[in-house]
Amino acid sequence: ERPAEKYDLVFSHAVVDHVYDIEAFVAACAGQSRGWLYLTSYRGWFPTLRDHVYAWDDWTTAFYNSLAPAQLLVQLHQLGCTDIQVKPQATGKQDISQETIVIARAPAAPTLPR
Repeated sequence: ERPAEKYDLVFSHAVVDHVYDIEAFVAACAGQSRGWLYLTSYRGWFPTLRDHVYAWDDWTTAFYNSLAPAQLLVQLHQLGCTDIQVKPQATGKQDISQETIVIARAPAAPTLPR
C-alpha cells in the first residue's frame, strides 16, 4: 500500500532498471510527488528504442531493463507532468558510458485552503 502523503521530491537511483513494470513504477513515482521526480537508470542510454526492453536474468533473479526515452516522454506527458527532461548523462565508465536521467515536475497538486 502506498503512503497517503505526497513528497516535494521523489528520487530513485537505479530502481527502474530492475522493476517488472516500468510504466507502473513511473506512474507511482509521479503519483507520490507534489513537486519533482528525479529518476536514474544506470543501464545506459538507448535513444533508438521505441519500447522498453525487459530482460530477466535467472542466475541473479532480477530484471535488467533498458528504457526507451520516447516512451518515457509520452507517459510523463500523459500523466500531466511538465518541465520534462529525459537525457543521457556521462558516467565516466568504459562499459556503460551514459546513463538515463529523468527529471519532471509532477502533475499540479490541488491548491490547499489557507
